[in-house]
Amino acid sequence: TLAAEILLTGRHVTAQEALRFGLVGRVVPKGQALAEAKNIAADICDNGPLSIRALMHMLREIDESLLDRV
Repeated sequence: TLAAEILLTGRHVTAQEALRFGLVGRVVPKGQALAEAKNIAADICDNGPLSIRALMHMLREIDESLLDRV
């Protein structure tokens, strides 16, 4: 219902609200988003490419499965 309320009312949410609602995974200080994204990318690159490929495939299948229910 929260997502529907935000979409239907056009209400803006703050970064902290989005974090609390689970709409974003993390909040960083202003101007630090790119650096944080690069840190996350580096962590991902530390994993094997086959495992990343398999995980991405699984996530896409889950996403498609959820869309099929709508």
